[in-house]
Amino acid sequence: LRFVGGSSVCRFDVIYVDGSHAPQAAMWDAVLGIHLLRVGGVMMFDDYSEQDYPGQDGTDVKTGVDGFLAAHRELVHVYPQLRLTDEVDAAFLVLKK
Repeated sequence: LRFVGGSSVCRFDVIYVDGSHAPQAAMWDAVLGIHLLRVGGVMMFDDYSEQDYPGQDGTDVKTGVDGFLAAHRELVHVYPQLRLTDEVDAAFLVLKK
């Protein structure tokens, strides 16, 4: 953890989100995460393209993350989907500007 500017606000270099697949929850994870991410930091979303495990309403992580990106495009640079390992199948990278 690194404290920024002597304040008690922690900023992280890397945030890996592996949470609810409901789009509203995924969007809130992104909103809360981006405020904890340092400039130049990376946030990853597990199961971004996972279609086999949708949220309760039939939608998925991608719907919520895409909603966040549409509203906050000025805060981030989006990288293509990345396959990290066989176990971590669909991480989506966002670099904070």
